Amino acid sequence: MTPPFPIVISPYDLDARGLVADVAFLLGAPTVTLLPAPFEGVDAASVNAIAASAPEFLRLINRWSWMQDLWRTGAIRPDFAGIQPIDLIQDTARELATSHASSPLAAVLRPGVFDSTHTYLRALCRDLTVGGGQPSVSVPVTVGISRYAHALDAPLLQQQHARRTGSVVQKLESRATRTLASLALLIPRDIEPETTLALRDTLSGELTALRAILADPTTCAPEANLQAAESAFSEALLRAAGPHNLTAAPKRGRRLSSVLLSIATMPADTPLAAAMRASTLAAPRRSPQRSGADTAPAALAPRPLRILSVRELPWDHPASESRI
Repeated sequence: MTPPFPIVISPYDLDARGLVADVAFLLGAPTVTLLPAPFEGVDAASVNAIAASAPEFLRLINRWSWMQDLWRTGAIRPDFAGIQPIDLIQDTARELATSHASSPLAAVLRPGVFDSTHTYLRALCRDLTVGGGQPSVSVPVTVGISRYAHALDAPLLQQQHARRTGSVVQKLESRATRTLASLALLIPRDIEPETTLALRDTLSGELTALRAILADPTTCAPEANLQAAESAFSEALLRAAGPHNLTAAPKRGRRLSSVLLSIATMPADTPLAAAMRASTLAAPRRSPQRSGADTAPAALAPRPLRILSVRELPWDHPASESRI
């Protein structure tokens, strides 16, 4: 049986079907994220009832239908260890509405979004399609997902953006991030769920070894151990990719891509502090308010949030190169 190694991702990254999702689907055991679903349950009656009254939810079901095999086999899960992301997201939304009621961020948040099935599903499904344009939805979801990963002591997988293109929140988070180790790996891109499942089965041994390093980067020392692990994984993936017609290429679509996967940590309250700070920077200068997240170091959790950040390397980048 495969040892569990949950990787938490944002539903925004899942909906985008980009690099974060491709990496998570292969490495996560399982991938865990928020599944937009009725609070009343996922039985047919509850799902049909909300689908009839919330067209946004119905469109999301259709858009995510390509992943049904990944959900069915448990490669993607809406919960882990008896905890659901929506619980942390609702708590975050309530906190933002009360504890931070006087902050500049609260001024752009609409209260009550996560109080009812109809309201939250319509708002969330609509916001997923635009990549997070509504702070009333995206901020509670983003902060709540990070708190969920911290509660599980599981890594949160994110895409690493260039400093010139990243958002204000991403830049603020990067300042608080401490990178422990990095691996250059070959990763299949834009493949069908059945191919993902086949590769997970074929590479089970190499994936188990790689997950052990991602779970505890101290096992990377000496550096030769890290290089051996990334080489073994990428070489095994190259061998397994042949039957699925996957080759390295600069074009988009089904292919193998070289990515840099960094193992890092940040203070557990960084996502909330970054959102608060970003809203302060965007507020009119006359506003004297500062968020409690910026001024209360006692709120920092002793255990940091574990981060996996990933970015795509030039397509012909040697997969064996590593950075510590």
